[in-house]
Amino acid sequence: MVTVCHCNVNIMIDYLETNVINATDTLKRVIADKNFDFVLQQYHVLPKDLIMRAMHQDLDNLLYLDVPKDVALDIVKENPKAVFCINNVDEEIKIEAIRKDPTIIKWFKDFTADMLLVASGEDPNVFKQCKEDRPDLAMKLLEIRGDFIKHFSEEHQTEEMCLTAVTSCPEAIQYIYKSKQTETVCRTAVRTDPNVIEHIDDPSEHVYLIVVSKLPGLLRDIKNQTPLICNIAVTKAPMAIRFVDDQTYMLCLKSIRKDPTAIKYIRDPTPDLICRCIQMDPTLMGDVNVESLDLDICLSCAFLDQDSIDHIKDNNLWFDCLTEFTKFIT
Repeated sequence: MVTVCHCNVNIMIDYLETNVINATDTLKRVIADKNFDFVLQQYHVLPKDLIMRAMHQDLDNLLYLDVPKDVALDIVKENPKAVFCINNVDEEIKIEAIRKDPTIIKWFKDFTADMLLVASGEDPNVFKQCKEDRPDLAMKLLEIRGDFIKHFSEEHQTEEMCLTAVTSCPEAIQYIYKSKQTETVCRTAVRTDPNVIEHIDDPSEHVYLIVVSKLPGLLRDIKNQTPLICNIAVTKAPMAIRFVDDQTYMLCLKSIRKDPTAIKYIRDPTPDLICRCIQMDPTLMGDVNVESLDLDICLSCAFLDQDSIDHIKDNNLWFDCLTEFTKFIT
């Protein structure tokens, strides 16, 4: 059989495409020399040399192969990132990958203390024999995985450790006891990721200011909006006016000065605000809430820019405005 394959591999490949057979490792190697992609598509169980070849070609190839544990260990020693492409990896394989590249522990959804210890450069066996407290090691582990703070009791969650945790992983704030969520810890967390505000109980105004200065859209989730918080949000992003509960004249004016299209999100615009927008862009008449318009406002806008008449949505109002405007100019 092997001799035939060497003589005419193409015929053998054509045969294998329509006939499933249990090919030997030797046969797989022969076919791989001619058409490696075919072997990857046809077989999930390959000898070690072909698995390594598949890995070198593309790590994603490993997703479709059954990789024995001994081969998996050799693979992650050569390329630690391959651990994320190997199916059914156990802790030993993960630890071997972390030993080669400690930084990849951040990408594991689930991790063990031994994995953390290896990432920190510690020997798990030696550590387990140690009877002394190791705050230095605790800080080291938190620098690697901030969410490790969830394993600390309230008593042991010092501000220094909490700061280290949220600096490494802002979402670790959700594992910090409320009594330990100090102003400094909260500010540090939201500076890195404003979205973690949802895990903070009763944030201060300053914390909110940091949040909206980075992501103004999060104003929509803030219940206790202060004038300063709204001002910062609208200054950063004029469209944030849509999330402002108390749309004061000055806030609305600031938003349309920066972006006149924000008029569409102002719930009850004054005639002055409408005219200011139309003066900058007459097409915005179509974005103004019809309930906020009357003939006097439309005529005022028409005198600023007569093109605004064409964008009045209400047909009756459009007709009346056009009629009155025509009388004035003729």
